[in-house]
Amino acid sequence: MVRCWRSGLLLAAPGEVIEDGWVAHEGGRVLDIGTGDPPTRPEIDRPGSALAAAFVNAHSHLELTHLGGRLPRGVGLPEWLDRLVPLRRRLHGRFRLSVAAGFRRCVAGGFGVIGDIESTGAAWGHAAGLGTAGVCFQEVIGGYALAADGRVESARRALRARPANALWRTGLSPHSPYTVASAVLSQLAALAHSRGMRMAVHAAEDPSEEELLRHGTGPMAAFLDRVGAQPSDWTPPGVGPIEVLDRTGCLGPNTTVIHANYPAKGDVERLAGSGSTVVYCPGSHAFFAHQPYPLEAYLQAGVPVALGTDSLASNDDLSALAEMSRVRRRHPAVPAVDVFRMATEAGARALGRGTGRIEAGQPADAVWLEWSGSDDPWESVTRGAWAIQSTAVGGRVVGTAANLP
Repeated sequence: MVRCWRSGLLLAAPGEVIEDGWVAHEGGRVLDIGTGDPPTRPEIDRPGSALAAAFVNAHSHLELTHLGGRLPRGVGLPEWLDRLVPLRRRLHGRFRLSVAAGFRRCVAGGFGVIGDIESTGAAWGHAAGLGTAGVCFQEVIGGYALAADGRVESARRALRARPANALWRTGLSPHSPYTVASAVLSQLAALAHSRGMRMAVHAAEDPSEEELLRHGTGPMAAFLDRVGAQPSDWTPPGVGPIEVLDRTGCLGPNTTVIHANYPAKGDVERLAGSGSTVVYCPGSHAFFAHQPYPLEAYLQAGVPVALGTDSLASNDDLSALAEMSRVRRRHPAVPAVDVFRMATEAGARALGRGTGRIEAGQPADAVWLEWSGSDDPWESVTRGAWAIQSTAVGGRVVGTAANLP
């Protein structure tokens, strides 16, 4: 059955604005868009709202939602991980509640499509039930302490327990080049590529990674020793984290490189040549007080950059508007329409959920926002001037701002 949405303003794609726009959809996909009289009576008619493609949270850890406000700001990643490990253990038995709260926060923040890293299985059960879409990335960590074959087989079993459905797919997330052995990275990359799966890897998040991988020293090395995650006979590869990913076959069009805050010489070109997507998490970046993010360098080199929130353990909210407005404040030279593209097209590309545009043949994923009338829409949306009203995925409204706990 054909259904229709109509709004005062339709932001169909970055740079494409349609006044008095409508969207016809059926079976979860867009049939057509236009202006003026719609082909059928609108089931949702909001002349005072703007309608845009649902925003994409390309990186989250929803299992950690209940740790919001409990970890220190402005510290290095190794010190933060030292505090995180015991707190995470105390969440045992409450991961499902934490994940559910995280999904509600994401939907209220305008995110209809989500890339979530999970290690407990709690996210998979909630994802499709809440009507959202995206990828649940099965985390693999601790590869230095166990044989490569054992880690890969464990990942295979976890993937078999999470079959894909209409809205959600499963992916692989080797945690990082400093917590997963190169042999394991290579095998997981081969597994993901053979199945056409998405892969997400943290890399170059903190300067301590570079020191560890090049020289085997520094704060990250000390942290891994304290938690028993690194055998005494481990030898550093002698290159930076992004080059490790390149050498092990992890980079490619189906891979998202999470953070990439500190690219080494040649890494920007390496990422551009591989077709990988980088995920910038502005709220988490500020939480750790990192050096300025190399966003302009990535965009100029042609690296697709998507937006993510990371978790509430290192962010204040799970809001698309908050993340876009942070980018506008810190990178004023980046045009507003390009920031909007990061939150839609680039994120959809990263997770394999269509084009991130409202156009024929694409998933009917949308978000309604307050519309003030005469403002420049790209400036208004990316600076957070228009509040989220509700979010739809696959043609169905899945939540409103009232979901926010």
